[in-house]
Amino acid sequence: VQLYSKDWGLASGLITQFSSKWWTSNPVGAVTNAEAFQLEELLCTDSELVGFVDSSVKKKDSISWAGLEGLVMDKEGKVLFTFSGPASSISPFEVEWQALRYLLFSLFETKWKSKFVCIYSDNSAVVKAFLEMQIVKKYDSDPSFHKVASSLSVSIKSISRDINARADLLAKRGAQRSEMARFWN
Repeated sequence: VQLYSKDWGLASGLITQFSSKWWTSNPVGAVTNAEAFQLEELLCTDSELVGFVDSSVKKKDSISWAGLEGLVMDKEGKVLFTFSGPASSISPFEVEWQALRYLLFSLFETKWKSKFVCIYSDNSAVVKAFLEMQIVKKYDSDPSFHKVASSLSVSIKSISRDINARADLLAKRGAQRSEMARFWN
């Protein structure tokens, strides 16, 4: 089983070739090392800033709650800005879209608005919708959002959920908040 798990981890990118030698003695360490390596790879882009957005939607019986989160880091991995709070929707797409909007509006209000930012989301439908919006101005009908999105130097990419774990944790915490929390560094 351990051999198959190692092969699956390598094939899925959960562990790297470099950390696979640790697998037999420390599987958790191999995965943790791979996550750090993957985050480092994401920070090695042409962008000056890297952003992450995420959402968390939970439904239990007749009760539903949702949270959104985002963060922006510089190329060295220093967190410059983060937010976490409740969402006004319970649709995973809508909540992730709200997180993306909040991140972009927040960046627009800062000294970093002239920087090139690459934003990562684990919701491929949100990534696709944002790319379509940039090209044909569809999906979001808010003209102020179109103005903000077109004035910023932004690229957006899809990543796997496991790489977006830090944002996922904050989104889950955001679902428990009664109002948005923002932190600037």
